Amino acid sequence: MQGRLSYRPAFVVAASSLIASLIVVVCRSVQLFYQSDLDFWLDITNFAVVLLPFAFSILFAFVPDMRTRHIAWRTLVILIGVSFSWMLWKQQRLAADAAKRDQQYAVEAAVRQSNDHSDEQIAGVRKDVHSETQTLEEKMSALSGQVKASETDINGAIKRVVVPDPQYAKLQFSLFDSNATDFPLTTQTLVPDKDGVFTIDVLTRNVSETTAAKNGDIWVYVCDACIFAEEPQGFDRPKGLRETARHKLFQNLNPGVVLEKMTLRIKLNAPFSRFAIAFQYSCESCGKMQDPQRMTLLTSSLKINP
Repeated sequence: MQGRLSYRPAFVVAASSLIASLIVVVCRSVQLFYQSDLDFWLDITNFAVVLLPFAFSILFAFVPDMRTRHIAWRTLVILIGVSFSWMLWKQQRLAADAAKRDQQYAVEAAVRQSNDHSDEQIAGVRKDVHSETQTLEEKMSALSGQVKASETDINGAIKRVVVPDPQYAKLQFSLFDSNATDFPLTTQTLVPDKDGVFTIDVLTRNVSETTAAKNGDIWVYVCDACIFAEEPQGFDRPKGLRETARHKLFQNLNPGVVLEKMTLRIKLNAPFSRFAIAFQYSCESCGKMQDPQRMTLLTSSLKINP
């Protein structure tokens, strides 16, 4: 009688294949679900570390005496222990990497938040600066308009202002005659003394209305045929001045005031019915040097001594 056919090996193989397929499907699903999660492998490792002690407890519950078992069972137990140690080491590495990554994310988030805040502040400052710039430009434009208007008003006012000509001191020379009423006296008849010397008295007046003549120079020039019979008092002859000219200094002559009388003693080297002298002046408040003022002397009873 033939033995009865056993279906147990077939069921074991089928069940093992089904369980293996289910495990593969579950692992693949978990991977797809957590593939965007950077801590996926850390989660799997933690799950395995937690699950392995449970597997050990089941193993030792059903196999109480491992020494009497086949070498394959004992090798499997050793491999499971080694795997458990490796998973513990891997768990620590993944935990350290996750902590480092979290710290980096925290720093980057803080920097990003700080940059965003700085950008907001800078944008606000730029906006304020832009507003202030526009306001300043408006103020400058208004001020420029006011300045132009003021310049126009000032230029118009300046054009309307009449600047008076500067007042200079003006001197007038005149021959002196006690009986004359005219000033200046520019022509006079003289009688020489027994030596043929003519005595000429000259006055100097400041005829300006308000300006004093200060630190002045006076020059007297006589004709080429004239000779100074004596040096006139108060005059000098600087080096380089011609023989027929003399020079005199004065310090101050107020408006309307007459300088002390100047006396010249002139002698002619030939008989003439007339001869001329001239005066010229310059001073600190007299402006440019004026032309010489000429005076004519008429001779009477002129006799030239041999």
